[in-house]
Amino acid sequence: MNLGQVVQPGPPRRSVEFSYIVLPATLVMPNKTFHWPGVVMIMAPTPLKTEFPDAGALFKADKLPSLSLSLEVTRAQFSDMLRLLESGRFKEFHFTIEDGSGNSWRVRSWGMATQLTWPERP
Repeated sequence: MNLGQVVQPGPPRRSVEFSYIVLPATLVMPNKTFHWPGVVMIMAPTPLKTEFPDAGALFKADKLPSLSLSLEVTRAQFSDMLRLLESGRFKEFHFTIEDGSGNSWRVRSWGMATQLTWPERP
């Protein structure tokens, strides 16, 4: 988890917060025998970013057989994901990509599943 703040030059000068999580991952493609080593980066938006045309992007590295998944999430989703990751309840993550060109694809949708915990009965 990374949190911070940076001053953007103006005019006018603005102080902008940033929050993101970088997670190691193994990306498994349906009906494929090769599992791609990868990285998932989840970024919470800043107030300066007002448009979200895509749910994220998937990138293939130029020289290594690896993939990087970058997700655009809301501030509320970011907070929920962080809480679930910290509690160890994260179970499964899936995403759908659109046709791409070169080494990148737009993410059309994504979702995650978590393990529910129930209070013990007396």
